[in-house]
Amino acid sequence: MWEDWEKLFKQVAKTSQQVKKALDDFRGPEPHVRIYETDRYVKVVVSPMPEQKVRRWSVKVMGDRVFIRGKYEVESLSKDDLGYEMAELRADEFVKAVRLPVPVESKPYNSRKEGEVLIATFLKRKELPAGGWFDLP
Repeated sequence: MWEDWEKLFKQVAKTSQQVKKALDDFRGPEPHVRIYETDRYVKVVVSPMPEQKVRRWSVKVMGDRVFIRGKYEVESLSKDDLGYEMAELRADEFVKAVRLPVPVESKPYNSRKEGEVLIATFLKRKELPAGGWFDLP
């Protein structure tokens, strides 16, 4: 009986790996994201895959998550049956959701591009006091 369960679990694991690979192939490569936090800022550094030439970046903030969208082009070279080289240019986009350590303001404080790398800096959102009441002077 346990051998049957073991066979079933191995088959499920193999199938799930195949499905994950198919989804990764369909979605394409995702960029690498690093997050740095200081006392006032949160810096998000996004490095696309080497073959991606990002033409346009967009960001959207919802609470403690930032959504990063990059529209990119990938050029691939191949040879046909007769030995002629062919170049294919494919345009696509990715959206990456990243959880930040703290909520930030919705508009980036600063953003810049260094080569293909995006560096976006956000101000930390000031937390409301308990109950939402502010003491006035």
